Amino acid sequence: MIKKNNPVSMIVLSIVTCLSWVYAQKDYGVHDPSTIVKENDRYYTFYTSNGVEYAYSTDLCTWRRSGAIFPSGFPSWIKTHVSGFAGHFWAPDVFYMNNRWNVYYSCSSFGSRQSAIGLATTTSLRNPKWEDKGMVVSTTNSSNHNAIDAAIMRHDGKVWLAYGSFWSGIVITELDSTTGKPVRKDNLKYIANNDPEAAGIIHHGDYYYLFFNRGKCCDGVKSTYYINVGRSTSPTGPYLDKNGKSTSSGGGTTILKTQGRYIGPGHFGFFTENGKEYMSYHFYDKNQNGASKLKISTLSWKDGWPEVNTDFNPCTPVAINNCIEVKRNGPFNAGYADGKITFFMEKESSVNMHLFTVSGKVVLSTVSRGAKAGVNHLQLNACTLSRGLYLFVLEQNSGLKYEKLISIM
Repeated sequence: MIKKNNPVSMIVLSIVTCLSWVYAQKDYGVHDPSTIVKENDRYYTFYTSNGVEYAYSTDLCTWRRSGAIFPSGFPSWIKTHVSGFAGHFWAPDVFYMNNRWNVYYSCSSFGSRQSAIGLATTTSLRNPKWEDKGMVVSTTNSSNHNAIDAAIMRHDGKVWLAYGSFWSGIVITELDSTTGKPVRKDNLKYIANNDPEAAGIIHHGDYYYLFFNRGKCCDGVKSTYYINVGRSTSPTGPYLDKNGKSTSSGGGTTILKTQGRYIGPGHFGFFTENGKEYMSYHFYDKNQNGASKLKISTLSWKDGWPEVNTDFNPCTPVAINNCIEVKRNGPFNAGYADGKITFFMEKESSVNMHLFTVSGKVVLSTVSRGAKAGVNHLQLNACTLSRGLYLFVLEQNSGLKYEKLISIM
């Protein structure tokens, strides 16, 4: 971040750092990423790994390993339900409830229904003190479904757990909003079949949407994974696709499949920020021998159905073309029209806003003292600038800074 005592050198350093993020971004290797959540200024995602690892980012572009829930060993109860378990946890999901983060993780092995989903909690992700809450659900090799791939959804005061892989498919059950465990373990509704897995459920508009995968995962460039969706007016279904076919009868509308280097997309996650909707998932990179990596796309809706924008890239500079683009970034709502970059603050605040060249020269600057929330009070006329890359910096008197590399076209 920019420091007061040596502004020019730190600005240049910050610009060089931003440039490296945009043009030399290193992909973060994950499989089965969880829903992305945000705590203060950091985004987090959990993923399949030894010990339930998780990563953080401050911009959705650069991800760094943050830690693991079980850095050494794992809870003893797991061996009771999954005798051959060796510490490699699958497909976690995370959500915030009761002033704590709740992470649901899966314990199993390939081709087995001897599986269990457990729960671990912490009040902070940045400074965690993990507490394992034990088993949530389990299955045996005589069960007709499989206790892996947890997906949590909360709406209208109720919390739901969807899970399952292959066999008789994906099931859903209600969770107690205090304990985070099933109200009744035997109260299961089957909501998708025909070898589905990796469920994700959201409520949007008038419907509940079930996202899930079919096809073969975990085989690099040979993977055939693809993501389907169905919708329902009830969390327990039935979920129907665009053609009215139930996902419990083999239905499902495909919204994402292999495209170019992005092979076998899977494990849908959903989050929103500043009115923008995002979808996270993994893919197998054809250009790197099928390595599994994290990808974030945006979602839009047409006639009540989701559409995926795979062109979105959080590492790409914001392109401003002919003074008509509109964008939203970070903790501030930003608009761009008629040649002016405008920021709308969520709270009353004193703010400084600047544009720097890559050499560290200030080219535009404005200061607002005691600006009212939501007032159109900060503007920079960017249409007077030459084409090229600029570093946009916004500083609040609270010490919060927001930086974004933009490209004037």
